[in-house]
Amino acid sequence: MIDAVDASVAAWLKRACPKGTGVTFEPPGDRPGTGAKTDVLHLFLADVRADLSGQGGDVVEVRDSSGRPVARQAPVQWYQLAYEITVTAASVHDEHRLLGTILTAGALGQMLPRDCQLGSLSDTELPVLLRVAPPTSERSFAESADKRRDRTTLDLVVTAPLVPSVPIEFGTPVSEVLLGVERLSADDADDGDNTGRAAERRTPMGDLPLRQRVGMPPHRIEEFAGTRDAGKEDSGRKNSPGRS
Repeated sequence: MIDAVDASVAAWLKRACPKGTGVTFEPPGDRPGTGAKTDVLHLFLADVRADLSGQGGDVVEVRDSSGRPVARQAPVQWYQLAYEITVTAASVHDEHRLLGTILTAGALGQMLPRDCQLGSLSDTELPVLLRVAPPTSERSFAESADKRRDRTTLDLVVTAPLVPSVPIEFGTPVSEVLLGVERLSADDADDGDNTGRAAERRTPMGDLPLRQRVGMPPHRIEEFAGTRDAGKEDSGRKNSPGRS
């Protein structure tokens, strides 16, 4: 996300400043007013912090064209990126002129234009906020111990969203449910080597004679139940004492 903010801020600054002005994230190498041939803006990313005021805590459902939930999206996280802007130009006067141009652009709008949102920021409709030269209370965290005192510095604070890229997808919707069991044969019910195989085939539903589909008409269930009971009675007569 940071690289997307870098590219987006650079695009906004190039639009705001005179044509030919360069933008770099490397520190300036020359002292001000040393006759630089081109005007260059140097952006130093001084600090990155979470913006707790805009953090969301709820998971968002992602729906398809029919309105059916297909995934859950983790909440968007917001971060503040604080930049310190210095200028390399032919003279100190030119440096101040460019800094004033940036100050004016920030005063005209505190939201990054949509066509300047690049990288991952272009994939979201969420706004990216800009604050140029914010009050001390808002930029105190951006004060760096090694800030160069030989150059005028302009603070820029960008508040940008971080949208998790991988939603939690739902499984395939259930379209049919089957319930039922399979009747065990006499061989399966023996205590021999087939006991394990018989146990694997047993289901918690009991011993209905056929596989039963959800929604079976009640009279069919009664018919199967009658067949099962008749079979048990017949088996009991065959196995009763005294019968040869």
